[in-house]
Amino acid sequence: MLLLNERIRRLVNDNARTELNQEEYRREYDTLSAEYKQAAERIQEIDEDLCSREARKMQIALFLRMFEKQEADVEFDAGTFVAMVESVVVRAASENNRLELRFELRSGQVQEIGL
Repeated sequence: MLLLNERIRRLVNDNARTELNQEEYRREYDTLSAEYKQAAERIQEIDEDLCSREARKMQIALFLRMFEKQEADVEFDAGTFVAMVESVVVRAASENNRLELRFELRSGQVQEIGL
């Protein structure tokens, strides 16, 4: 954006000091302005993504602190399960008619269990 801003500034200064073809000047100015606007929008998108990621990070940290404070032997709680688990995959294992469960946690960890 700084480079685009500098190019726009130079173009405007050149137009003020010398006699430029105004159609070419306007075309170049419009092109640079459009590029600047596009860059500003992209920076805004990146900023929003960073804020969203930071909020998610804080949510996960809070959840982990709450989870660590719980007792080791607790009864099943559907709310806690939903808060912790992103997805569960159940598939038949190739040996002895067993099942395999794959838990993908919201923290990014994966736990596989054979039954």
